[in-house]
Amino acid sequence: MGAAVYATLAVSATTTLVLALLGSVDRITIAAFGFSVPSTVELSSALLASLVLGSIAATQRRQANIEISLVLDLLPQSVSRVLRRVMLVLSAIVVAYLAWRLSVLAQRSVSNLEFATGLWGFPVYPFKIWCAGVAWLASVEFAWQAIFFDRVHANPDRKTKSLGED
Repeated sequence: MGAAVYATLAVSATTTLVLALLGSVDRITIAAFGFSVPSTVELSSALLASLVLGSIAATQRRQANIEISLVLDLLPQSVSRVLRRVMLVLSAIVVAYLAWRLSVLAQRSVSNLEFATGLWGFPVYPFKIWCAGVAWLASVEFAWQAIFFDRVHANPDRKTKSLGED
């Protein structure tokens, strides 16, 4: 599962580059020619959703997500560990619900062969399929960390892991 998680991170990094290039080209065409590249807004939205959802599992795997631990650090370690595990379980449930809803949207999109409504309509369903898949992967990552909490969080002082480490 680790390779799949980091593959989604690589795709998200590539998506960031494409999103930056698309935005740059759009701004240049506005400045030079006075008009925007058609379908830029729709494509940027699809790319941004893909970027964010594609990064969740890898961010959680590396324990590099934003965590508000002001209260947790004040509690006894045993209580803090229980609350952190509860947060992982709740996160797994919320992300699994999101993944389920995204799967339903992706199925509808595929059955209708949904395209964007801009001047240059592009297929939307691959983005929805991608988002549903990476959301399922993220929910599995949250659940895995909740189940194997003691192994994953063996060293509470170390918040991030190197990229090749599982």
